[in-house]
Amino acid sequence: IFFKLEEQKNQKKISIVKKMNLKPHQERNLLWYRGDLDKVLFDDNVHVPLLFYGAGLKSQIISQQVGLIDLMPTISELAEINESIPDNNGQSIVNLIQGKKIPELPIFMETSQLIQKKANVVIGIRTSRYKYFRDSEDRNKRVHLYDLKLDPFEDENVCKKFPKIINEMEKILESILNHTFDKFKKETNDDDTKK
Repeated sequence: IFFKLEEQKNQKKISIVKKMNLKPHQERNLLWYRGDLDKVLFDDNVHVPLLFYGAGLKSQIISQQVGLIDLMPTISELAEINESIPDNNGQSIVNLIQGKKIPELPIFMETSQLIQKKANVVIGIRTSRYKYFRDSEDRNKRVHLYDLKLDPFEDENVCKKFPKIINEMEKILESILNHTFDKFKKETNDDDTKK
């Protein structure tokens, strides 16, 4: 019932929005809803502000891309917890907060599944220059590539224009997926599976 009501509401909204003269990202923002079966990774939906507040931290905006994977190492360093964090691929951004440089790493992204319906889930990579995402099961379906420097609103999918960049991004994505899968295989055994 929920999905049927959401679909009816969405159809009404679509008919109103389509009559407006909007840019692609504006229309996309107005039409997006959580129950949408075609998942996407546009910044409008996934860009989350990261705020640190506390003694010794000055007010500033950092424009370098960081990821949630960097959160735990950063909090550990700020709290002066010296124990290493096992199997964390993130990096502390304390140096960045202090005005120093740190390497910018590609960020892995994925959408979440719907509970009661099969959704078209996507996975991808974001750098400060490009965002690449595609179907989570088939690398040739729902392929998106955006040049974030020239197109910060992600209005033009340039995947057909830049197959070389697609291949580079896919290699990064596969490397992350393989590392995660290998780590998962090492951490589980038959007893864990039975439990």
